[in-house]
Amino acid sequence: MEPLFALLCPCFVLFVLAVPIGILGSIFIRSRRRHPDEEGLEPIWEGRSGGRIGWLNYKGPFIRLAVYEDFIVVGAFSLYRIDREDLVSVEVVRFFLMQRVKIESRTAPTVQFASTSPEWLRDTIRGEEWD
Repeated sequence: MEPLFALLCPCFVLFVLAVPIGILGSIFIRSRRRHPDEEGLEPIWEGRSGGRIGWLNYKGPFIRLAVYEDFIVVGAFSLYRIDREDLVSVEVVRFFLMQRVKIESRTAPTVQFASTSPEWLRDTIRGEEWD
């Protein structure tokens, strides 16, 4: 019985370590994907941070936000393209000691994106920097 335990214990530890690392790696790699509409375009602003998409919180730089002239792209586990005319509201909200930019639209779940300059990012997403 003891040799079997000695064999299974390291395998179990490796499995317990491999699963979370694999899941986090998968989310990180998937968040780097680009939407097909981004091909050949240069974003006005692009960044990665933590935040919330729908009901799911993302810690660390797992959310990618790219702001283009006519639309924005939010990427994490899934990709969302949000046209400017589909934006319902873009506002700055406080989350503990941080501030996030909250983006509500008709075509994607609510997004909260952590930012060090949330007012500037809010204005850029609204299009006030583009006019």
